[in-house]
Amino acid sequence: MDRGRCLGVLLMAIVLPSSSVGAQEKDFFVGNLGDGDVSIALPGRTVPDSELDPVERGLRQEKQSRIRTGSEPRAVLGERTTATLMEAATLSKGTIVKVVVHLVAPKFDFSRLAGLDDVSRAGLVGERKRAFSASEQAVRSLVASLDARVIETYWSGEPAMLVQVPSDALPRLAALAAVRGLEFDRIGGEVSVPYHLRYVASYTNVRALRDNGYDGTTGHGTGAGPIRIAFIEHGGVSGGCFDNNIKPHPAFSDSGCCSPRISAVYNCSSGSCASRPSGGGYLMLDHGQLVTGTAVQDLMDNQDPAFSEKERDKRTGMAPEARIYYYYIGCSTAAVRAALDQAVSDGADIINMSFGFDVCHPGADGSGVNGALAAARSAGALPVAATGNASNTSGGVDYLDDVCEISWPASRPDVIAATGLLSCDETVWDLDVGAGISSMGGINVSTIGGYYSTAAGVDLAAPGCQRFAVREGSGYETNQYAGSSIATPTIAGAAADLRNALWTSAGRSVRGGELLVMMLLMGDGSNGRHFGTPAYGFDQTMPNRRSGYGRMKMWWPASLTAPAGWGTHIVTIHQGETIAFSVGGSGPESSSITEWKWAVTWFDNQLAYLSDIDVSVYNTCPAGGGPAQYITGQNDGDFRNRIRLTTAEISGRCLEMRLYGYSVRPEGVEVYSADMFHSGPGPT
Repeated sequence: MDRGRCLGVLLMAIVLPSSSVGAQEKDFFVGNLGDGDVSIALPGRTVPDSELDPVERGLRQEKQSRIRTGSEPRAVLGERTTATLMEAATLSKGTIVKVVVHLVAPKFDFSRLAGLDDVSRAGLVGERKRAFSASEQAVRSLVASLDARVIETYWSGEPAMLVQVPSDALPRLAALAAVRGLEFDRIGGEVSVPYHLRYVASYTNVRALRDNGYDGTTGHGTGAGPIRIAFIEHGGVSGGCFDNNIKPHPAFSDSGCCSPRISAVYNCSSGSCASRPSGGGYLMLDHGQLVTGTAVQDLMDNQDPAFSEKERDKRTGMAPEARIYYYYIGCSTAAVRAALDQAVSDGADIINMSFGFDVCHPGADGSGVNGALAAARSAGALPVAATGNASNTSGGVDYLDDVCEISWPASRPDVIAATGLLSCDETVWDLDVGAGISSMGGINVSTIGGYYSTAAGVDLAAPGCQRFAVREGSGYETNQYAGSSIATPTIAGAAADLRNALWTSAGRSVRGGELLVMMLLMGDGSNGRHFGTPAYGFDQTMPNRRSGYGRMKMWWPASLTAPAGWGTHIVTIHQGETIAFSVGGSGPESSSITEWKWAVTWFDNQLAYLSDIDVSVYNTCPAGGGPAQYITGQNDGDFRNRIRLTTAEISGRCLEMRLYGYSVRPEGVEVYSADMFHSGPGPT
C-alpha cells in the first residue's frame, strides 16, 4: 500500500478469537494505510523453519554452542524456611518475632480483576480470600493457641499471613499442612531523591499529551472515571522509619480549594494497612510530597491564585487530573506486600514505587512481593519503580555497564524500572549518568534451556531533577532535588496520560502488561552516554544497561506524523514455534518513514529459569525477489527486547516481525509486543 497518501488517525481495539497462531492472541493496529483512516486487525502467522534465513540460522547455532545444562530452579521458599528456622533456633526461648507465613492455596487468575468496577472487584477479592480460608484458619488456630496474634492476611499473588509469635513456635507453624513455608519480615530499603515541572513535561512530550486533554481525566478501569495512581511510599528521609503526618495543600485539589483529589491514605507500616482521613487535600511530607507532586500536582485550575499562568504551569505535574491513593510503608517487605494488596483492592491503574531494597539478584524477594507485583500487573495495574541512586565510578573509570546496582523490586519483569537523567540544567535534556542519581547495570539471568545472560536492569530514563513540587502546608520546594525517585513519578504520570489517550481515542482500556510494553516503546533508543561526547548515540537492538529503551519521549497514535502506524499484539508462543506479524500492511514501507520501533516482553516469575524468546525483523520483499531476508534481531536471553530502524533500513522494504520460542515451558508463554512507525523528526 502507498502509505504517503493517508490522513488522520483513528484508534480502535480489535480482539480476535482463538486462531492457529496462538490460543490467546490479541491484535490491534491503527494507522495511515491508504486513502483514509485505517483501524484493522493484523493477525500473525506461523512461520515454518524452511523460511529461516541462513544468517539467523547461524546465529541460533552460535547461541546453542554457549548453552549450559539447564536445571529447575532451587526451592527458594524451602531454603528461606530452613534459614528462618535456623536463625530462630539461635534466639532466646519466647523471643517474639514477626514472620510471613506462606499458605497453601489454589491458583487464581488475577486478570479477572482487570477493568472491573469497584463492586465487582470487591466480589472477586472475596472469592479469592474464601478459596484459601481453610489454610488461613489452620494458622489462626495455632497462633491463637500460642496467645500470639495475626497482623494481616495477604490475598494477591501467593496468599500469606503476617504473624507475631514466639520464636520457638516456628517449627510448629512450618509443619502445618496448610503452610508452604515461612520467612522473617525483613527491614530495609531506602528512598532515592531541577528541572521545574514545566520543563520536565516539555522535554518528555508529556505536555503535548496534557494539551490535548490527556491528563488523567479518564481511563480508569473500564474507562469511567479519572486514572487512579497508587503511591507506595517509604516516607521520610533516606533510611528513615517514621510515620509522617498529613497536611493540606491546594495543588492536590481538583479546582479551587475544596475538591480534593486524594481518594485514600493508608498507613501500612505495620504490615497491615489502616485507613486515615483522606479529605481536605492531604499529602505526605518530605520524600512523599516530592514524588506525589511530580506526578499529579495541579495549579492550572487556579487552585493557587497567587501565581500567574506561567508560574502555575511550572508547578503542574504530569497527570494533574489523576486521583491519588497513598500508602505509607515504613521499612519492611511485609508493608510493601500489604500496600500492594490494598492498591489492587482499590483499583489502582498505576503503582508508583520510589523506593528500593539494595539487592541486585535474580532471586530477590520478600514476603511474597514478587507474586503480588505479578498479580497487580495481571489485574490491570502498571507498576513503576525506582532503580536507586547507586551509580558509581572508581578512579575515573566507569564500570556501570558491568556492575548491577539496580534496586529490588525495580529488577522485576512486571515493573518498569526508572532511571534518572543527570542534568539539572533547564536548557539541556542531558542523559549523562553520574554518581548519586541513578542505578543501572545488568542483572544475571538464566533460561529454561540453560542459556546464561545479563539482562538490562533499566527500562526507561526520565528527568531525575526538579523543583517547585509541593511541600508542607501551602508552599513549593525551591531547592533542587535529584534522583531516580523523581524519574519514577515522571514516568508513572506519563503512563496515566497515555492510558487516558487510548481510552479517549477509542474507548480502549489496556491491560497492565499491554500498557507496560507500550511505555517501553516510548524510549528514544539513546545509549545513556553524554550527548556531547563521541560515545553518544542510538542503539539498533537490545535495551541498554545504562538507559534501557532510552529517554522517555511520549507519543500516542494521533501524535504520529503520517505515514504512520501503531500496533500491539498479545500472543501465546510455544517451544520451537515462530510467529510473524506484518508491520502495517503487506506492501513496501514508504521512503517518508523516519523511524520504526518495536518492543517485546514477557513475564516470568523466576529470573533464574526464564522463558527465552528470540526476536528478529525480516524483509519479505527483497530486491530481485527470492526468500525473505533477515535484517536484524535480538537473541540474548533478556526478557526485554527492542529493535529500532531508521529510513535507510526501512524504505522500500516489507517489514515483518518474528518471535521464536527458543526455550519455553510446555504450556507456552504469553508475549506482549508493541510497535510504531512515523514520518516526523527522529530523536536527537
